[in-house]
Amino acid sequence: MLRSWSTVAVEPPVRQAPRLEVNISLNYFDIIVNVCCIYNMEPRNDNACEIALLVAAQCLAGRVRRLNRVITSLYDRALQPHGIKINQATILVFLLAYGDASPKEIGTHLQMEKSTVSRTLGRMQENHWIIIEGKGPGQTVRITENGRKLIVDSYEQWKEAQQKASELLGEEGALSLKQTGDRLKSLA
Repeated sequence: MLRSWSTVAVEPPVRQAPRLEVNISLNYFDIIVNVCCIYNMEPRNDNACEIALLVAAQCLAGRVRRLNRVITSLYDRALQPHGIKINQATILVFLLAYGDASPKEIGTHLQMEKSTVSRTLGRMQENHWIIIEGKGPGQTVRITENGRKLIVDSYEQWKEAQQKASELLGEEGALSLKQTGDRLKSLA
């Protein structure tokens, strides 16, 4: 369960530096420590430490990346008994929902890097979940019966992970994430 932010006053070391207010989350994944300003008390002519604190407290990219790692790990652990990761399951779901596709179409639709798509598809083909036909730009990715069965077999674990993720995000957070995802789909 996520806990709320608290403000902790950090006393400076022996050197007489200004007293710092640092936000620390009681959640393991959310701890923000300003190492630069606390442990490196050298006088600075720039505002690097102040900027670092501001960015750490407000950066949406950092928060989204951290959230991505936490949620991905939750799904990966749930799907582990089936030997699949959530990024692989996402590709299988895409192929089931939209039909055969090229690696480029998969990457474009799922907003995945070309190298990530290539590496992931290679592993999926080794596991006989997909077939890649053709060479070069004319490649077509098709789901196999093993891939279809895997989605069915892992559905209960996916639902459990979905429930845990929803609880972690809270009702408003889950709804906001869904709406943001839907908005991004319309921009693609």
